[in-house]
Amino acid sequence: RQRGVIIERAVWDDVELAPHFMFNMAVIGASRQILATARDITKLRKVLSSQPEAATGSAPETRQQWERSGITSWSFPDLPDAIDTDVDGLPARAFPTLQLGTQGLALKLMANAALAQQAHEIGVAELMRLACAGEQKTIASALKKSAGLLLQSARWLPQAALEQQFTLSVIRHLLAQTPTMPRTNETFQDELKRLRALLVPAALEQLPVLNDIFSKAHQINRAMDSFTQPVYGVSLSDVRGQLEALDLANFMMQYPLPRWRHYVRYLQAACVRLEKLPHNISRDELASNELQALWQQWVLLVQRTKERDGDVTALDEYRWLLEEYRISLFAQPMRTAEPVSAKRLSKLWQALTH
Repeated sequence: RQRGVIIERAVWDDVELAPHFMFNMAVIGASRQILATARDITKLRKVLSSQPEAATGSAPETRQQWERSGITSWSFPDLPDAIDTDVDGLPARAFPTLQLGTQGLALKLMANAALAQQAHEIGVAELMRLACAGEQKTIASALKKSAGLLLQSARWLPQAALEQQFTLSVIRHLLAQTPTMPRTNETFQDELKRLRALLVPAALEQLPVLNDIFSKAHQINRAMDSFTQPVYGVSLSDVRGQLEALDLANFMMQYPLPRWRHYVRYLQAACVRLEKLPHNISRDELASNELQALWQQWVLLVQRTKERDGDVTALDEYRWLLEEYRISLFAQPMRTAEPVSAKRLSKLWQALTH
């Protein structure tokens, strides 16, 4: 301040302090026991993530009162927005949440309000899916009849997971029209009645898009298998990286239905790129190197943002603009969804990091 020098936030991202300059942090549990210690906040969070007491911000007796597993219907009390308790003389707040995990649906207490809200949205959708057994059967039948879908998607998803994720995604799309997620049995039943009538028509409307996504992804993998010469290595590595980032095994759980139509364009552009590759090796390799540099800096920014509990969704615009940039570099004359250039990417990057 005295010198009038402004130090940008991004400068500190590259500063690494010696360990003895860092605070030694300790997290204390309800019984005054030390749950974890570390000088690195990222390491501390990783250790704590596997400890229920730290993850819920509540005492064991509170968890025992509220938490339960194996949920298949609304057979539990209405859920308050939050539960305030006193843990060994210290105030504690936990958020009751329906949470879908690898072992099914459970009622959990979470310490982070935003994460609890996200989990509860998926949990409510899963409970509605379980309640719509007849509609789920109709959707499963439509998936089986969709030409080639089960075969082409098998590389990423087994049939049961495809059926579950697809139906869940459609339900979440329909629930997005609801101002707040149900937290009582009464509101759940009211919303279920509305949604049940819309579920199958909405799923059938989205099915061609899902089919297109996996059809094109299958086409891309077959095309890449035909390139056996080392000269294609850089380009093929970039395409494989793109597919990995698009995360076809989980994209239905991560992104809303409107994004799926963009997935079709991204994958179509990759198909066009591979068709042109034998006649465009040098240019494709240069563009691949440029994109990899842009992608890696974005990945690093996401990592650093998570480490300081920042909002990574603010970085989505840049991530999807990179996909549009791919189209402009590799798949002309395909049109992008919005204007994109290296200059625009640079300008957006400056806005995100300063």
